Amino acid sequence: MGIKKIIAKEGLILSGIVIFGLLLIFISFRFPALSGQEIARAGNFEIKIEQLMGRIAQANNKPEAADEFNKYFQKWKSDNFNDILQYKHVRFIQKVRKSINLFGKVFILFGYPVFLIIRFIFWAIRTLKQKN
Repeated sequence: MGIKKIIAKEGLILSGIVIFGLLLIFISFRFPALSGQEIARAGNFEIKIEQLMGRIAQANNKPEAADEFNKYFQKWKSDNFNDILQYKHVRFIQKVRKSINLFGKVFILFGYPVFLIIRFIFWAIRTLKQKN
């Protein structure tokens, strides 16, 4: 095989890996963008969680306050149900976007070296199996 064919083949493989990685990064940006309002509501919910944790700490210090805390928690849960769903949605979308984006970047950086290692292993096995 001529040197031009080898270079062309490796170039196509390398460009395919880079294009696939860029495609993954592009897909991660195509996820629905979160509005500032959605992110702010999630942030407000984190403050509410901190307040709830303070009530839990108070209830832990006073064993007789457990019933009072249970009533408070049930009311808190019903009052903040939509915020809970919004918080989970915002966090899930952010995690998915970051994961796909990271996978695309890792694929661009390490896709070709991994491909070369796998191809070398197959070449070595094929070479060792040949009888001279």
